Amino acid sequence: MTQSILLVKHQTSSADSGCKSAPGRPRNWLGTWPRGPRPNHYAACPLHTWLTRRGGASTDLTRPHSHSLRLSGDTTVQTFVLELPHGTVVVALAFGNIHAREAPLVRVHSRCVYGEVFGSLDCDCAAQLKEALGLLESAPGGVLVYLDQEGRGCGLAAKAKAYELWERERVDTVDAYERLGLPRDARLYDGAAAILKALGLMRIRLLTNNPAKVEALEREGIAVERVPLRTKPTPENIDYLRVKQKKLGHDLGVDE
Repeated sequence: MTQSILLVKHQTSSADSGCKSAPGRPRNWLGTWPRGPRPNHYAACPLHTWLTRRGGASTDLTRPHSHSLRLSGDTTVQTFVLELPHGTVVVALAFGNIHAREAPLVRVHSRCVYGEVFGSLDCDCAAQLKEALGLLESAPGGVLVYLDQEGRGCGLAAKAKAYELWERERVDTVDAYERLGLPRDARLYDGAAAILKALGLMRIRLLTNNPAKVEALEREGIAVERVPLRTKPTPENIDYLRVKQKKLGHDLGVDE
């Protein structure tokens, strides 16, 4: 099963991933400089140290490809994309100084094309991503890990089949997956743990309502403090949220 994880850092000017220091340009690809006026010099790139780190099932990492990316307003991020030996692609976004606190804020988020691209109202995926990005940007430092795990890790085709059952026979998405012979939730988090370890983040404050995600990262050696990520239920997604809470154990605080 392929996953995608994204690792990006917040910065105020573009920079490549070279390891030489230069006045006025950040060369520490981890993006650990503070917000505000930049000092004239930055530490040498710690890439060689990062490449020697190990942990979890997906940590034989190659050199990341890096480029700057301009977002809305004055925000410029540096994007790092890594392809692991077994084909997993890892991407990440880091906001501010990710080492400003012992346990920075982290969101591990799985892709949802319907919600995040097409604006579907049937789930809370886009709302959760938007809320998480706002919290990460306002924190002293934080990381978004974005996973290519559509349809709870079963893929977009399986998700479409489950939605078809939901529409035709009025079964919820959990029951629909089981009717299709699929696991309720097939997502894996070893890649997320690997990229967090590569960033030197062994303690995190995780934005999630999903206890299983906490347990998965803890099994990979990451110390996790769970921080609820609540969004406002809507008439369109309230039944979906109730199913996630009742059958998948998500702590959503919705009335059943």
